[in-house]
Amino acid sequence: MSTSNGSAYIESKVLTASQPQLHLILLEAAVRFGQRAAQLWGDASEELLRNDLLRRMMDVVEELTRSAAEGKTEISKQLEEQYAFVYRELAVCRFEDDEEKLASCLKLLEFQRETWKLACERLDQGVSPAAVTPSQHFQPAEQTVDSGFSLDA
Repeated sequence: MSTSNGSAYIESKVLTASQPQLHLILLEAAVRFGQRAAQLWGDASEELLRNDLLRRMMDVVEELTRSAAEGKTEISKQLEEQYAFVYRELAVCRFEDDEEKLASCLKLLEFQRETWKLACERLDQGVSPAAVTPSQHFQPAEQTVDSGFSLDA
């Protein structure tokens, strides 16, 4: 698939997606950026690219935080807090060059992605969203100290 075909496919996917599917698309992008950054971690010649990937990952997590903040439910508030926590951890990761923080953030986002994937599958099958509550079990141990982004890695 060429780049323009790939971009057209992603644009079509985003334009036709439901809110839960859009959330999943964002989670997939954040995980993809983080995994690529992790692959580049030890290579000093790729430091600029790694930092760009981490910045893009943070942009996506910021958008996830913002979208969760628009919700009025307790689950939305919990999601907002969780994404804000991941955002702060990624900021520390970038500024302190902490590979372990990236690994922790990826683990949390991968859990979220899998949960949202299950929720989207259930919704596609006509199962009530209440049967699958994304991030119900996500609890960070301790919290420490216009999006303009592309989902392409």
